[in-house]
Amino acid sequence: MPIISLHLRSKRLEVLKIGLRELSLGEVVDQQLAYRCHTSDLYCYASSETGGPLPATWDGESAPEIVPLWECELSLLALRDKEFVEIDYDDLEDLTVIARSEQGILAYLFFYLVEDLGGAQHLKQGNHESESLLRLNSQLQFKHLEDIIDFQRRSGSEINCHDLLLNYTRSIL
Repeated sequence: MPIISLHLRSKRLEVLKIGLRELSLGEVVDQQLAYRCHTSDLYCYASSETGGPLPATWDGESAPEIVPLWECELSLLALRDKEFVEIDYDDLEDLTVIARSEQGILAYLFFYLVEDLGGAQHLKQGNHESESLLRLNSQLQFKHLEDIIDFQRRSGSEINCHDLLLNYTRSIL
């Protein structure tokens, strides 16, 4: 996989707006992000500072550069050209386009943060977690929090929720 070298990563992240750039560099510290946005000691650099292996079907010369943002469990969220992608470490060929904008990748993240907090219904109770989510929303300059909470309330339990979410996050420009 044409993952950029570790020493070039922060330079490549400079193209991002301040909230997403800070998040990707590990400068946004919040308990809610600990699971969803692991930014230190990225697995893709575990064996080499030049990044991970190239999937067999990718041409190393022509494949777009991958800029790691963060990891969640066994997946890497990254910037590839002007798209945000998720790469499954268990199946490197499994690359999913998550979003085509910074607001789209933040929508994807916030959907799962709301889910981690027990869903949209739980947030309406005005508890500490919802206040923390509002602080993160402001810090990351996310503009679609109410929409993503409504989406989570309407579609969070649907069997095809993930596909619906990808359609939504890819549509945000």
